Amino acid sequence: MLTNKIRNKENGIVLYGITPPKINHTEEEIKQIAQKHINRISKLDIDGLVLYDIQDESDRTDEKRPFPFIKTLDPCEYSHNYLQDLKTPRIVYRAVGNYTTETFTKWLEFTKEGGQQVHSVFVGAASHEQKNPLTLKEAYKLKREVNNNLCLGGIAIPERHTKMNT
Repeated sequence: MLTNKIRNKENGIVLYGITPPKINHTEEEIKQIAQKHINRISKLDIDGLVLYDIQDESDRTDEKRPFPFIKTLDPCEYSHNYLQDLKTPRIVYRAVGNYTTETFTKWLEFTKEGGQQVHSVFVGAASHEQKNPLTLKEAYKLKREVNNNLCLGGIAIPERHTKMNT
């Protein structure tokens, strides 16, 4: 199981990542996309599926986007509602600034219910200028209070830290 491999710090964990469909798709299109994901992923010899939670990062740069930002479906909801036939353990990214304390707490409660093996990576604000209803520090505190057993990882983007001398 993925949880044991992570907690035992095993090498060679193989993950496959996807971004949920955009919110402007119809219900029928989302179901078709999900079925394609299920068909493709179920044939792969992987330890886990990563579902990314994207956020608008236009605050990080003054450059104009080449195309407009379009939100995606919530990765946890996409996983639970559309990929339920896929038995692969999940790692759900949570861009914590996309959520209020209430919605984030509700999701943490959901992760305690079991059923699917859920893991997470919390992602903070895209920039220091971005004002979010929930901070990364608050998300970690809620995780400890609501579901401290949730297997949680992290991400660091070295080039961002190099630029900021952190």
